[in-house]
Amino acid sequence: MAIVPTKAIVDILKDAEGKPLTTMEVHAKVKDKIEAERSENSTRNDLKWLQELGIVERVLHPEEDKIAWVHVDYSKRKLAETRATLDYQARIIHTSDLKEIIRKWIEQLPYPDTRFYWKNTTREMPIFNGTVTYWVKSIPIENNPLFIDLKKHLPFYTNLSEEWEEFKTNFIDFETKKHDLLKSVASKVSKKLKMPISPNWEINTISTHLPSKVCDILLHTVENNKKFIKDSFMLEKRIEEDTESFAYWVGGEGQVRIGKDKKTKEALKNEMDAYWENIHNRKLRSTKDINLAKEIVSMKKKLEKMRENIMKALEKNLMVPIFPGVCDFL
Repeated sequence: MAIVPTKAIVDILKDAEGKPLTTMEVHAKVKDKIEAERSENSTRNDLKWLQELGIVERVLHPEEDKIAWVHVDYSKRKLAETRATLDYQARIIHTSDLKEIIRKWIEQLPYPDTRFYWKNTTREMPIFNGTVTYWVKSIPIENNPLFIDLKKHLPFYTNLSEEWEEFKTNFIDFETKKHDLLKSVASKVSKKLKMPISPNWEINTISTHLPSKVCDILLHTVENNKKFIKDSFMLEKRIEEDTESFAYWVGGEGQVRIGKDKKTKEALKNEMDAYWENIHNRKLRSTKDINLAKEIVSMKKKLEKMRENIMKALEKNLMVPIFPGVCDFL
């Protein structure tokens, strides 16, 4: 039974398994297969006709710089493999970029610190320095366009976005209550010592260190559920003087500065020593401040747990080799 030349051409290109064959190579194989004489022009016309039918495809021979032919199934498969390879490489790169976002998130994840840092700023302005965060509205990495892309890819992201927003909301409440406690204590300190509080610590003023330190002691006492231990804050007390004033220092921080015309060195020392003794003995602490301090300590424990859960989820995602999912970047 005679073999149809076009059928022979299709079989020859299939058997080539993707290797491009020139028109002359196809023609020679067709002649052998059909065991009959035919012109090269006939083979060329058959190839063009098969190309119009979408069965074969014309390509450039990789070695001879000539027009060659392949079966279209192989061509499509090769194209699909190439696209798959490019998609895989793009996914690897995108996963690497997202993991860098996660690492930055972990670095910037704020810690609920009960220590006090007096800051001349508003509640709207977030400040970051190490693990100490003030008025958290957002962290810098959230401004990266890839941050919102995380939820489309992270396999261990269940409720992470909601937990993060809840954490920030609670953190703002936590810092707000710390601010309220600091204001309350500062008011009482100013009233008790009959001097204003000044960030610049001019003569006859109280340094911002003093109410901050009182808050530290109050929270330390509540947090540890026992009387404050003086040595734990290294409360070394001393008097320094310049030509115009005496300055009372506690634990390496200036507390009160008063003009020499207002008080003697001994009088300032005796007054401030007695003040600090009363602080240690809880005589100058209001029930309202103590209750607020207890609330702050309770909120700290809650935030620590929330932070731990977020941290575990982020670290777990870092263990995933390649992130799944689709997005605008892939």
